[in-house]
Amino acid sequence: MIAAIRYVRRALRRAWLVYEIHETESYLRACARDGLIDSLHLREWRGRVCTMRCELASLNAGRTWGS
Repeated sequence: MIAAIRYVRRALRRAWLVYEIHETESYLRACARDGLIDSLHLREWRGRVCTMRCELASLNAGRTWGS
């Protein structure tokens, strides 16, 4: 039972990360369209995307029931 709960929790976290990455990249593209290509704020957002991608990769690495 606990393994199933962990599996569902990880699946929900993966889905949320995919959504966050998509929305953040959309925001960055909108900024680029508006001519905002480099600032400390945008660098921070790009860093967040990298962090989210790393977390997503680590979650995808353990996609089994027992983990």
